[in-house]
Amino acid sequence: MKKIFSLIFLFSALMLNARDIVPFEVDSKNNLPTVEIYVNNDPVPFNFILDTGCSVVMANSNNDRLIKLLNLCETDTADYAHSSAVIRKTAFDNTLMLGSLVVDSIQIFADNDPSTDYDGIIGQRLLERFSKVGIFPDSKVIIFCEQGEPLKIADGVEQRLVKSAGVYGTELSIKADSCEVSGLFMIDTGFTGTLCVNSDFSENHKLPTKLKKFGGESSTDGSGIKNNSVMVTAPRIKFADESMPLLPILLEENSYPAEWRDTFNGLIGYDLLKRFRMIWDYENMTLIFAPGFNYFSPLTSIKQQ
Repeated sequence: MKKIFSLIFLFSALMLNARDIVPFEVDSKNNLPTVEIYVNNDPVPFNFILDTGCSVVMANSNNDRLIKLLNLCETDTADYAHSSAVIRKTAFDNTLMLGSLVVDSIQIFADNDPSTDYDGIIGQRLLERFSKVGIFPDSKVIIFCEQGEPLKIADGVEQRLVKSAGVYGTELSIKADSCEVSGLFMIDTGFTGTLCVNSDFSENHKLPTKLKKFGGESSTDGSGIKNNSVMVTAPRIKFADESMPLLPILLEENSYPAEWRDTFNGLIGYDLLKRFRMIWDYENMTLIFAPGFNYFSPLTSIKQQ
């Protein structure tokens, strides 16, 4: 009943003539949005993560059935949050089917990162082929629009999109009693947590001493790189014209690749993004937000940050 009500609210709140409406689910293990995808007309679907913080479409090369469907032909180097990896890529000859949406002439990259268990990743190279893409976590649908097709959110707030290294970000402010700092943060539905701040931005604004620390974390990524983080909270985070209190923030000691770090001061994760309806307007380089039914949903476990 709740899902039916959400869909009724969605269509009453939107003015749309969308080309395709694609459902998604949230994986219970990693708390990230996943989409059922058919690859190159194979009759058995795969689960791909919707990852706006990835610039390309990725396949997990540990999935033998998926890799056999691809014609891998070249090698390249891909940059991740803390490392780089040599990967394989296909020609632009793949077809993906999401619901009734068919997207052809797609290049797919294959990665054997042992720390992941996804089938694949939908990145920006697919999303930005459309004029507008609406992501509605409370109704669990993605709406893909061709140029000229209207898509709006009632009472939505517009923020500018900034593109760098194939991904996009927008502005966010962190407020404490003794400071207020603003920066550009990558919008990353592939990051489970709420907010991650780069080490250089954190140190330049003395955030470790101005925000309340409540823990630390050490982890190793798929390339064997050790990452150390400090967990803090800020009295307020201002995002999409909404002021939200006491959300957990990671202050990373290891910085992101230079091409990201030169533009973005950190990541806005899905645990924050799931509280908003979003329209990515690639044609006008704007992001349109409005709080959704999930706005007051409980936080993901801090350990998943």
